[in-house]
Amino acid sequence: MTKRKYFYHSGDILKGSICVLTASLLFGLLPSITLNSYQGGINVLTMQSLKYLLVTAILLPFSLLRYFRHLPPLKTALKLLAASGILYALQALLYAYSVTYIPVALSVLLLFTYPILVSLMEMLAGRETFHLKSGLLLASVFASLCFALFRPNWEISITGVFCALAASFSYALYVLSLNRLSHAMPAPLTNTFVNAGPAVTITLFSCLTGKFQLDFAPFTWWFILFNVLLGGIAGYYLWLKGLKLLGPVVTSALSMTEPLFAILASAVLLGQAVTLNELIGGICFLVLLTLFTRSLEKSGG
Repeated sequence: MTKRKYFYHSGDILKGSICVLTASLLFGLLPSITLNSYQGGINVLTMQSLKYLLVTAILLPFSLLRYFRHLPPLKTALKLLAASGILYALQALLYAYSVTYIPVALSVLLLFTYPILVSLMEMLAGRETFHLKSGLLLASVFASLCFALFRPNWEISITGVFCALAASFSYALYVLSLNRLSHAMPAPLTNTFVNAGPAVTITLFSCLTGKFQLDFAPFTWWFILFNVLLGGIAGYYLWLKGLKLLGPVVTSALSMTEPLFAILASAVLLGQAVTLNELIGGICFLVLLTLFTRSLEKSGG
């Protein structure tokens, strides 16, 4: 099987890395923003439904007008909608529910096992070559993340752990499917498909279960708007740009900065203190992540 090459020149690497890291920063803000939104009485399903519906409503007209000639064949379009409507929707809901059972930091940690799953799946499929050095560095990256997020007094819920791990597995499958189906599509058009799937499936599920309710406090709309603009549009657009330039393995690895950004956001927005192990683990994490990315760059060039 011919391996796909992503590293064409240093400009692509730099641009892709900036896109993914900025997206991780924006995504890292969302947990704190979303937790504040629940104070207005909105439930998880309604929050997710409105987010994806509004993002789709904003992106769909623009994408059809701007990128009509780039629309994929019907078969590919249906596969994209199915992947986002099932895999991405599952990830979004499972992760959203996990934080209601376990601390956000633990939930984020478990979710971000997905880069390792992506790497293993790509290696098993023969699309990436992993050397021992890369494997050890990736293990060290995750170990430093564990150290940064460790809390000795966590109350562990099996349900929350299962939801977070299932979200990780679903997201790993989705990253690989999205990369294969949308590699040649413009990022805004891909983002439309990404959000249209969950907009349909989550809203349908919410309505069928009677959970779709709009009787929440008016100020909640501000939090919904932040979710739409920061995560659904700006964040995911940048992440998709990075995915097209770097490929799924390096993109997933760089995305592991998101938990660290989430910690900083919780400290600023929620007043949660940053501990010494978070600071030390975060520095080690960033250094090891840089070494891991460079190791893949050399093996992929």
